[in-house]
Amino acid sequence: MISALVVCMTTCSCENGSPDSIGVVTPFHNEESEIHYITSTDKIIFPQFLENKDDISLFSRLLYTNFDYDLTNKPLGETLTVEGGYKCDMKFSNGKFFRFAYNKNYGIVDDKGNVKLQGVYSSIKQLRPDLFELIYNGSKTYATVDADNNFVFVEDDSFKWVFGKTKPEITQSVTNSGDNIADVHDAMKSYLKTPDGKIVYDRGFDSVVESSKKTLGIECESVFTAHSGGVCYVIVFDKFYNYKVYEGSYGNVQVQLSEKNGSCYILSNDHLLQIVNLFSCFDYEESKAMKPIDNFVSVELNSAKNNNTKYYICDNGYCEITSVSETGEAPVKTVYNVSKECFADVLEWINLVLSTEYTGV
Repeated sequence: MISALVVCMTTCSCENGSPDSIGVVTPFHNEESEIHYITSTDKIIFPQFLENKDDISLFSRLLYTNFDYDLTNKPLGETLTVEGGYKCDMKFSNGKFFRFAYNKNYGIVDDKGNVKLQGVYSSIKQLRPDLFELIYNGSKTYATVDADNNFVFVEDDSFKWVFGKTKPEITQSVTNSGDNIADVHDAMKSYLKTPDGKIVYDRGFDSVVESSKKTLGIECESVFTAHSGGVCYVIVFDKFYNYKVYEGSYGNVQVQLSEKNGSCYILSNDHLLQIVNLFSCFDYEESKAMKPIDNFVSVELNSAKNNNTKYYICDNGYCEITSVSETGEAPVKTVYNVSKECFADVLEWINLVLSTEYTGV
């Protein structure tokens, strides 16, 4: 249902009068059908998801995690009985293994009830998908799991890199040399490598840079921002080089309506293209007489491909478009008069589409 509405909003609302300053994405225009707006102005409502401010986060759109240390080492909340009658309070390796208590100590059984580690350890933690930390008589020891799901104790030197302070390394290589310099540049890929030499996320990117933890507002060991094919990735590492990959931000949206105010990020490249396309479809009439009013939607993009464009549209038809170029030229701001249904369309897109980044629908 949502995808059908998106197609309708980004095609049926198109007019021929869109200004050049926002023609970033060429809109599809159906010449055989009459142009009309799909959203009535009497159906304008404030997006409910924006009222749940605690759910609005730059890290709402998780794409991948290789291992979640905190979640894995968190007790289940209730005792789970596995085969053999073992009562377990924690599971490891996605349910392959379980921690059971024995005389105030802990051991590990598998999902068939086979004992893998005797109940003699005062603490058992899984640090990585391939590494467990065990405390026995006050001393730490470490174990991995072999192909037969047996725990194998390992020497310190084989996992010393896990506890080092070496940051993931950014490297570059050419995937296809090509015939000229331009081909070489296009084929150059950047990679993130952990200290054991493994490629993070199993792929190369057009660019990778280390980012500021403070600026992004996240507690972690290190964080990197990568771009590939127009998509932005934020890669977050914990102290054991486990990592999560999020889709990054392409812009910010703010809504002021009926004394309610809320804001969020645009965390999908597809949604970025949709909102740019939607604005480029409207019929614009340049105006110096129009004035902004309190009910508005502000969409500020920070994607390089869209030249940091800012759209500001009100429910009286006022629409202000500001474009900032990458070359450092002065911002260009133009005021337009648009149909009131344009505001309704934008708000409806926020309600139906943008909301899915935060509600999981």
